[in-house]
Amino acid sequence: MGVILDKLARFRYLILASTLLVMGVTNAFLPYCPSLLAMYVCVFIGGFGSGSLDTGGNVLLLDIWKGRDSGPYMHALHFTFGIGAFLAPVISRPFLVNEADVENLPVESNVTLENSTYQSLEVRSKIESSTWTIKALYPMVASYAVFMSLGFLFYFIKDSRKEHENPTETEAKKEKSSEEGFSRRLKLITVGLVAVFFFLYVGMEVAFGTFISVFSVESKLKFTRPQGSDVTAVFWGTFAATRGLAIFIAIIAKPGVIMWSSFVTCIVGSVLLSVWAQSSSVALYIGTALMGIGMASIFATGFLWVEQRMTVTNKVSSVFILASSAGADVFPVLVGQLVETWPMAFIYLTTSIVCGCVIMFGVITVVAEKGLVRISKDQEIVELKEEQRTSF
Repeated sequence: MGVILDKLARFRYLILASTLLVMGVTNAFLPYCPSLLAMYVCVFIGGFGSGSLDTGGNVLLLDIWKGRDSGPYMHALHFTFGIGAFLAPVISRPFLVNEADVENLPVESNVTLENSTYQSLEVRSKIESSTWTIKALYPMVASYAVFMSLGFLFYFIKDSRKEHENPTETEAKKEKSSEEGFSRRLKLITVGLVAVFFFLYVGMEVAFGTFISVFSVESKLKFTRPQGSDVTAVFWGTFAATRGLAIFIAIIAKPGVIMWSSFVTCIVGSVLLSVWAQSSSVALYIGTALMGIGMASIFATGFLWVEQRMTVTNKVSSVFILASSAGADVFPVLVGQLVETWPMAFIYLTTSIVCGCVIMFGVITVVAEKGLVRISKDQEIVELKEEQRTSF
């Protein structure tokens, strides 16, 4: 999708609208699939839409605000992700009624087995005939995606009616601007290093948010499952709140400052968990909150930091999204094998990944800054030679 969006830049609004339609149709059809295989196919096709939107959405925002301060808007985009993750379980709860729950309904002692079976069937029949079931929830979510696609279609039609420059000239200017500041070799090295960085970070974020409740239950503190759920809520709550706060911080702070502040917060939180996670419930809550605060702004800030040094094309964005998705797949599998048998391995691994992210970003910063200094010197030499030739 990164290649397609770069090659067909004039049609990106139409392409993104199509991805939303794909997501909408597959989500609407999902609860009506006649077999498990059909559900696999549905989710597989929907994944193309989701991945395409992730790849093109960040770049579209950077292009819209090109030449201006895009920081608050990038953080606002990722803040809405946090809000969605927080609200989704709340919205879906009324629709989620399991058949087992109906079968296990309490029965009065004076009710015979025959009557209880009849009551159970009657309740189940009422639930299945109700409008507010899982079969209504997915089409409702799908309708939101379809509705949002209309906005992209509107801007595609609007842009099509405008008189633009010659497409060939536009592409040539875009290619030229993408090479300004960074040499091709330095650009490839930087993109590769940032991809590894996103692989580590997103893997840590997903694994921590998924398994911190399991750690709470399996650790020496022996939290109940509701208490473990509360710990998870602390993480995602602070995560979403900090992303909202980052919108305003980005107005006054540069991406580098925000990134290093996030790292410091993560280091403090992970060290706190490494020392006292199994002995103090207060330390567990505080450490989890610090991890949520520290992780919240890293992904958006990473995009902004790269955007200050090179043009983030859709191909570059697709590399970042691919690395992030790989991290989100690999790390939960790795952590899941350890957290129940050795809970503290989960915390130690998280601390190690935080340190790895810090080291990796430090290397990226050194490589990028040295490259920019060298390019700046080369430009000065060229300008000096041009002046001497003109004087002569």
